[in-house]
Amino acid sequence: MRRVTAIQPGQIFCSQQHRAAFQNRHRIRGRQLVPFAMADRVTRSGTAGTPDAREAGKQARAVTQRLIARWVAEDKAAGRMSMVDYVRRLGKHHELPL
Repeated sequence: MRRVTAIQPGQIFCSQQHRAAFQNRHRIRGRQLVPFAMADRVTRSGTAGTPDAREAGKQARAVTQRLIARWVAEDKAAGRMSMVDYVRRLGKHHELPL
């Protein structure tokens, strides 16, 4: 991963192209992840709700974990910034959502 020399306070990416690639990648990932993450949360990882809801929640949790593991590996292999680093950098200069 290459170091970013910030031109402006709060700058996270080295170029507009890298910023756009990040946003496009995470837009696609978010569309895939959100339904499963919400089902996981609503069913408390498959421990709440009807028996069918609990089963769906367990499956959603498994899918969520697999997707995240895949994306972490992809980002690492491509030399991209980790989400931990991204959130840390973002939190330095921007108020994070509640």
